[in-house]
Amino acid sequence: MQRITAEPFDDEPVIGQPPTSLLDGLDLPGPDPARIDVPRLHQLIRQRRNPAQYAATALDTCTEVIRYALDEHSAPAPRPSPSERDEGDARPASTWTSTSP
Repeated sequence: MQRITAEPFDDEPVIGQPPTSLLDGLDLPGPDPARIDVPRLHQLIRQRRNPAQYAATALDTCTEVIRYALDEHSAPAPRPSPSERDEGDARPASTWTSTSP
């Protein structure tokens, strides 16, 4: 039995994903995830209690496509509101104490 060494695989990615161009010209069922307006999707998922369902309805697609789009294009963390930024620790640095042992 031959042993596989790491040498031939140095330039190979750990996880591969075929190019979507392989699907060009195929008549596939369901909505096309590439047609999702990602910035709009990110806005929509922060507005409702059931964000995937709400975004799917608003973007005229299904929840599976929304979940796939979010897996591929994670939403950035929301920016803190001005009031949340003002709630930071207002004590001068000279009064801070270390919590590390």
